[in-house]
Amino acid sequence: MRRARLIAVLLAAAPLAGCMHTRWAPPPGGSMLTPAQVMAECRLFAKSGTRAFGAAGNYQFVAAASFGYALGQAVQEADNYNDCMIARGWTRLPNS
Repeated sequence: MRRARLIAVLLAAAPLAGCMHTRWAPPPGGSMLTPAQVMAECRLFAKSGTRAFGAAGNYQFVAAASFGYALGQAVQEADNYNDCMIARGWTRLPNS
């Protein structure tokens, strides 16, 4: 039983292993804001989409639901940040 939980947690966390710091190139015409300002605005935008969460049941269900919610929120936040940067004209550079 304990081994099954460990495997489940590792499988759920596996997609996060591929997360790397994304590098960005400024828009072709430049930007009136510094890269730090644009990134700060996009971080604020990305974090503004959090929703309320509630779970009821035994502690195992609540723990699993909370983990799933947190994982989903992290993915959504990263997507919102990337979309914000692209909308402002920045280009994603390939990771090396």
